[in-house]
Amino acid sequence: MTDDARAGRPHRYKRCPRCGCRHIARCDFEQVGVKLENLIRKAQGRYMSWSASVSSVRAGEAGPELRKAFKVAYPKPTIEVAQQVEAAVRVLDTVVMSVTPELGVLVNVSASGHANPGHLKTPGWSNDTFTLTVYQV
Repeated sequence: MTDDARAGRPHRYKRCPRCGCRHIARCDFEQVGVKLENLIRKAQGRYMSWSASVSSVRAGEAGPELRKAFKVAYPKPTIEVAQQVEAAVRVLDTVVMSVTPELGVLVNVSASGHANPGHLKTPGWSNDTFTLTVYQV
């Protein structure tokens, strides 16, 4: 006997095999469905969380040095991770100027993040994020 039958409701609902919810129409997870499943399948075995740092580099060279450090650590990034790293490098140029207006001053840079397939909120995984820290040496 189903929960619906015990509650006196006609059995119109079926249980979602993925999330266990009961619904007439497809649940939210199934509506995203095939696209999300394909992205997850492509991401399996590949990282989504990343980090890179550089120490004692000239402020004017921090962006290219961070990009180099990332490419050494992650030679085949997912598209989403690569997008986040490029965003961090672009933001870094602006942030460095707020730490020091002199491009010859040495700085330390640390960047990290998490990028889900398709940048979609995914049940059971962390949401997309990235953090950038810059300080003078």
